[in-house]
Amino acid sequence: MTETHTFEVDDTLQLTATETGSGDGVTLWLHGWMATPEVFAPLLDRVDMGRNVALAQRGISSAAESYTIADHGRDVLRVLDLAGIERCTLVGHSMGAKTAQWVASEAPRRIQALALVNPVPAGALPLPDELSTLFRNAGDNRASFAAILAMASPELAVEDRDALVDAAMGLPAECISRGFDAWSLEDHASRLSAIACPTLIVGSDDAFLPRELLEGALQAHIEGSELAMIEGAGHYLPLENPDALASTLSAFRRRALR
Repeated sequence: MTETHTFEVDDTLQLTATETGSGDGVTLWLHGWMATPEVFAPLLDRVDMGRNVALAQRGISSAAESYTIADHGRDVLRVLDLAGIERCTLVGHSMGAKTAQWVASEAPRRIQALALVNPVPAGALPLPDELSTLFRNAGDNRASFAAILAMASPELAVEDRDALVDAAMGLPAECISRGFDAWSLEDHASRLSAIACPTLIVGSDDAFLPRELLEGALQAHIEGSELAMIEGAGHYLPLENPDALASTLSAFRRRALR
C-alpha cells in the first residue's frame, strides 16, 4: 500500500512524501541532486526497512528561495516533527547523503541509524572549471545532464537514464544550479564528529566518489562507521544494483537496531 503525505514546511513551501512498506520503525529516504524519490523505487520493493518514507525535497514540486544543505536539513527535521516521527533510520543518496550527514549531526538523538549511498562528503568537493560549468548549467539541458550521467554511471540502463533525464528536466533550473553549489562548495566536514549513530557508507565503481575519497573524507571522520563497496555499478547504485544494495542496507539496519 502506498500513501502520499503533504507537509506545510513553512508559509511558502510544501513538501510531499510517499510512504510504503510496514513493520517496526521508519526509514526516511533522501534523493540526490537532479533526482526525485523515484530513484529509490526499485530499491523500496526489495528492502526490509520498516515503513519507508521517501521525501520529495525542495525544488521538486515548485521553486524555493534557497537550496543550501542546511535548508534541506531543516526541512527534514520539520517533516519529522509534522509526521510525529521521533526517531528514524536515515538513508541518503548522493547530495541527499550530504544532507543526511547534516541532519545526523544537527539532531543526533533523532537518527537511529545512518546509511550514506554514493555519498557526497560533508566537506567541499570542488570540480575542475569545465566540469563545474557543465554541472551548474545542466538545468533545462538534456544533453548536459545526459553527459553527466554517462560519466557517473556509464553502464546505466537506457530506460533508467531516460527516466532520470526526463525527471531532471521538470526541475527549476535555479534548483539545479544552486543545488550544485550547495553539494560541491559547502563545507560541513567539522560536523561529522557529532554523528553518534551506527553509520554505513556504501560505495561503488563511482568515478566521482571512489573508495579512497569515501575512506578519507567520511569513514575516517565518523566514529565507528562501516564502508561497504558494491562493484559493477556506478553512481546510481539504487537503480543499477538494487538487489545488492537492498541486501546491504537491510542487514545493516538489523545490526544497528538490535
